[in-house]
Amino acid sequence: MGNFIEAPKNFHHNNQNSFIMKNSTTKGLMIILIIISSCNTNNNNTKEQLIDSTIQSVNQTENTPTQETQPQEEVKKEWVKVKSWKGVGLKKTETFKIEEGNWRVIWNFSAPGAMGMFIIASYRPGIEEPEDYLANVANELKGSDTSYVHTSGEFYLEINAVNCKWNVSIEEEKQKK
Repeated sequence: MGNFIEAPKNFHHNNQNSFIMKNSTTKGLMIILIIISSCNTNNNNTKEQLIDSTIQSVNQTENTPTQETQPQEEVKKEWVKVKSWKGVGLKKTETFKIEEGNWRVIWNFSAPGAMGMFIIASYRPGIEEPEDYLANVANELKGSDTSYVHTSGEFYLEINAVNCKWNVSIEEEKQKK
């Protein structure tokens, strides 16, 4: 039937009498097919063999498992309490372990009758320098905030408070079970 080529399986027909290709590999192979079929060659057998082998490649590609992008299921996470402390004055906490890397320190203090100072520093066991300062407030009657940390491992806190009562909680973001 002349130069008519039947569309491979990985094409589908739309209502405008044209074919739409389903994936980029097929598009690339079909461009090659069009180039080959439009070449001016005197040997029709060679042209038909090239067209047939291109169609076979397209069909083989269709049957080869591919990694298609599918919508990722959203991983549900929740904040889980690791430790909490309350007190007055100075405190060096016991060590705690953060496994998944995202954790937060929720803190508040009140200094009844006088201005207070409130500092929280995180440390890694065996290291004298602070890993991070998670709170640093001076000359206030009260305060509260949440500080976020994005690293895993073992830690402890040093809480330095002058003229105030305080509460500190550690929560880790974990995958919901």
